[in-house]
Amino acid sequence: MARDQRRRRGLHLLHLRSTGFRRFLRSVQDSAESHSDLIAAVASVVGTWVVGSAVLCVTEGWTFLDALYFSFSLMTTTGYGDLYPNSSWGRTWVLCLTFAGLGVWAYALSTVVARVQAVKVSQHAKRIRAFRKMLRSRSRRRTSG
Repeated sequence: MARDQRRRRGLHLLHLRSTGFRRFLRSVQDSAESHSDLIAAVASVVGTWVVGSAVLCVTEGWTFLDALYFSFSLMTTTGYGDLYPNSSWGRTWVLCLTFAGLGVWAYALSTVVARVQAVKVSQHAKRIRAFRKMLRSRSRRRTSG
């Protein structure tokens, strides 16, 4: 009988451990899903930057570092003027990269702003719930006292 109880207890502990692991996996999945918009924003900025630089390396014959520098200054609308495309393909690509870069940066910025707003709204909602709870407890004390 004692052996059977130990076996049941062991199975029970195994079940608790497996449900805890399932909860952990679910939380990891939820976290990845909740951050998917930020991951997509960063990936789109980096992808546009790297692809734009690679095309400039081919069309203009620049080193990859020079192309990265130019693409970043172009996408952030800084434009120092020390590097500029000389070929017609390079100029055409710069026009496309400018519009794509502005769109990608706008998407990334709106994603970050939306995330910050969501955090602030949830913080305010927590404060409101706590305030309502405090008011309810005070009104109960007054009516009971």
